[in-house]
Formats: sequence, C-alpha cells, structure tokens
Amino acid sequence: MTAPHQGSRDTFIEQTRWIPVRGQVDLDATTATTVYTVPKNYYARVRVFFAERGGAAATVRLALRIDDDADGTAESLANKHYLVYDAPLAANEDMHTEELWLGTDDVITAYASTGNVSVNVNGRRWPKQ
Repeated sequence: MTAPHQGSRDTFIEQTRWIPVRGQVDLDATTATTVYTVPKNYYARVRVFFAERGGAAATVRLALRIDDDADGTAESLANKHYLVYDAPLAANEDMHTEELWLGTDDVITAYASTGNVSVNVNGRRWPKQ
C-alpha cells in the first residue's frame, strides 16, 4: 500500500473520477468483510482505497482470496490471503494499493480495528475471451 496521497487531492480525484466503483463498504470494527467479488467469466484490475473518517488512528487489513480450483468459490479466509496486515491508518487519512489483477470469483476482503473506516474498490473489468 502506498502512503497517504501527498499530491494535490483535486488532481488525484480528477484522475480517478472515471474509474468505476466496484465495491464500497463502511467497515464494522474488527470484522472481516467482503468488499468485492469478481463476477463469473470476468477479469478485473482494481485499486483498494481506505479512508479513516473518525479522527482516531486505526489499523487495516486487506486480503485477496482466490478461486484457485475454478469451482466458483474463493477459499475461506486464512493467514495466507493477507496482502496487508494491521497497517497503520492515521486519523483522517487515506491510503490505497497499487493495481491488483484479479480473476473470476476472486474476493477482496477488508478489516479495520475501528468502525470509522471506509473501503472502496475502484477499477475496470472485462469478459474472458
């Protein structure tokens, strides 16, 4: 994950405005929550954004669960799925991942230590050929 965006926020928002939202969740404290599942017969290229809204620091987790046996179901959440684990998110700050490339039925799961964190998945998807 990158550090909170340090450039012009208006420029950053303008550059990302056209990217479709694939999932949005107001996370419950200490609850792993599915944010986005790639639809059947699609690929996706996404970024995940976290925002702390409550004025108190939090920690966040991000997991990618894949459908590695093509049975239409991602694996149950396990330690091996975490891309980020208890990353600090300062009060009123945001951070985002680099691009993630996902396959059919892959699932993005997020978690926060407090109930004041929003998570958004933005990106493109396209059908398998």
